[in-house]
Amino acid sequence: MVLFLSALVFLSCASVPYSLSPDDTVERWAASLEGKDIDTLMTTYWPDAALVIPGDDGSEESWNGSDEIRELQNGSAGNPDVEMVVKLNSSQRKMNENSAIYTIDVESGGMVIVNTLELEKRDNEWRIMYQTLTFQ
Repeated sequence: MVLFLSALVFLSCASVPYSLSPDDTVERWAASLEGKDIDTLMTTYWPDAALVIPGDDGSEESWNGSDEIRELQNGSAGNPDVEMVVKLNSSQRKMNENSAIYTIDVESGGMVIVNTLELEKRDNEWRIMYQTLTFQ
């Protein structure tokens, strides 16, 4: 009986669907992006998040809300020819009590994509609120 209860406690702790720190969120984002796990990737975004790709001419494309972001991200996650390598060791971060900004390089198809992730804390949970992609 004690073993059964211990297993339940372990499973309930292991399946926490949210992050208690911004580092946890970013690590889960990176692992799910590399592993092409779209469902886990989407748990790192708030439902009202936005993803923006600025154009060279000052224009920008944006995806608003987790459904639109899922559709965009699924294009890469669903393509077996696309490999993404997240460079967390090159990340930079700025933090305060309820927000954090990380700048992370992702290598894909011979180019570097600079991801700026703006995380927001709501009810002790950290998720991405705004993401900007620039290409080098």
